[in-house]
Amino acid sequence: MKNNTFINGRMALACILFSLILFSCKYKDGPAISFRSADSRIIGNYEADAFTVDGQDALQLWKDSISDIIFSLYHEVEPTDNYWISTRVKSEFLSGNYKLVADDTQLLIYSLEETAAFPGAGPFRENKESTWDIYKLSKKRIWMQTEFEGHIYYVELKQIE
Repeated sequence: MKNNTFINGRMALACILFSLILFSCKYKDGPAISFRSADSRIIGNYEADAFTVDGQDALQLWKDSISDIIFSLYHEVEPTDNYWISTRVKSEFLSGNYKLVADDTQLLIYSLEETAAFPGAGPFRENKESTWDIYKLSKKRIWMQTEFEGHIYYVELKQIE
């Protein structure tokens, strides 16, 4: 009887762990389990590793036309509701707010304002709002996609610094 209880307990534990792994993945491209919140994983400075518009590679065109863009996502003060996003090319900035929505599976970017001579590009533009579906959110990578003004934008960001 004691052996049966031990075996049943192990089977129950295995079922619980399997369920957690199977159903805990919020993002299409993992990670399956993370002990850090989405909010803490998203903070950082990023550069684009991939950028497509309607499935066509646009990364080099983007870099040629507006140089290398660095994306910064951060909190002004912890804890607060002031979450800031900034895109910059050298000393020119486009800044605004972001928040994670839809159970942390989407990134809403809003209130973008030009702070220098950089009006932005595509969905990263002054006075534009975009909601990005997050496919991957790890400590060092964000992969996301949005439909904006009739086009599908996909970007893979990798953390720098």
